[in-house]
Amino acid sequence: MQKMTPISWPYFMLSLLAVALLTGCATSSQPAAKAPGPDWVIYDAKTGTPVNWIAMSNGVLAADVILWGEQHNDVIGHHLEQRLASDLLSAHPDAAIAMEMLERHEQVWIDLYLDGQIETATLIELTNSANWGGGKNTWSAWYQPIIDAAKKQRPHGAAVIAANAPREYARAARLENYETLQAAINAHQPPFAVVPDESVNDQAYHDRFVGMMTGHGHGHGEAPQIDAQAFLRAQRVWDATMANAVVTAKESHSKVLLFIGDFHIANLGGTLQRIKHQAPSLQVATISAVAQADPEQWNPDDATRADYVIYTAKPVTPDGMTMVE
Repeated sequence: MQKMTPISWPYFMLSLLAVALLTGCATSSQPAAKAPGPDWVIYDAKTGTPVNWIAMSNGVLAADVILWGEQHNDVIGHHLEQRLASDLLSAHPDAAIAMEMLERHEQVWIDLYLDGQIETATLIELTNSANWGGGKNTWSAWYQPIIDAAKKQRPHGAAVIAANAPREYARAARLENYETLQAAINAHQPPFAVVPDESVNDQAYHDRFVGMMTGHGHGHGEAPQIDAQAFLRAQRVWDATMANAVVTAKESHSKVLLFIGDFHIANLGGTLQRIKHQAPSLQVATISAVAQADPEQWNPDDATRADYVIYTAKPVTPDGMTMVE
């Protein structure tokens, strides 16, 4: 897959056009066309200043655990994820790549694929992943290249970790309680989910989640009548399970890179908080990829979002609908 570059091809062509206009049409009274900006810009969130890819990559790969918070249908973000995975596996061939997109009971199929026992199409069918992210056949374009990169390093100890709790476990927590969830967990060994440690103080995360679920403060009119606390129980199951998967993977791999929805890790999100709670000695680096109309305009509100924040331009489909919401 062709890598995205910080400066788009149209920008280069417009630059050449500008030179031609200056040298051959200096007397033109037409206003100059505004060239498009870069497809993506990386910021050091602590300072709000742009940094290049090498600085970010070297910075995060020095940590034990790297968390990449994505918007699931961000086309540009997915290209950059593949680039970071390649950097990681080149520098640390025994690294583990963990994925929210894969559930724990699917680990057996992932391992069979990495060991060459099943084909790509079979893996995608068994995990029902073809359209993960909201578009047709998006798995093959976005996530499969990352798995294939790990497969190449399998002889050196690389792994892909199915990090998430199966949906039926989260559903049990949402519709009933953690006691029901624990009973389901006990029925399978190794366990497919983790009951959240309720001693973790995640009040700020709780407030953001409830606000998101109810539409509070987002101008959507009357808030929907949903049980936000019930959905939060499910959210915490996902957070606790993925945090446990990362910490466990780190025990046998030099580095762990987790690809996960941005809400789970941004602003000390639930998964990040639980990793820090479970393994406080681990050094964790975070990246948050966010679609923006103008990637060159830093938003000071993102200063605590992650260690590095990547603003990506919003790709637009031919019908004019934005692909990133």
